[in-house]
Amino acid sequence: MLNGMTFIVVSFYVFWGISGKLIDVINISLYFVGVIIALYMENRAYRRPPVFSTYAALLIISFFFLCFVLFTYHAPELGLFYDLAKHPASLFITL
Repeated sequence: MLNGMTFIVVSFYVFWGISGKLIDVINISLYFVGVIIALYMENRAYRRPPVFSTYAALLIISFFFLCFVLFTYHAPELGLFYDLAKHPASLFITL
């Protein structure tokens, strides 16, 4: 299930874009909310019959793996792929 992972990434960048700061407590809270969403959606999915065949699932996983490798070595010029290790330390706030 990609719901939890999508929630974590989108909410992190939305919060960062609105506030302009990275606050560790909020980042960790967003992670836990994303995990709860993922577990809830996975529980609902197990109660229904499968939507994809095994081959379709393998194709989808292969596509995401290919994207992972491609974007790791050739990241596009998007904010999602911004290197936080090179970001100024003034944005990191620890509570």
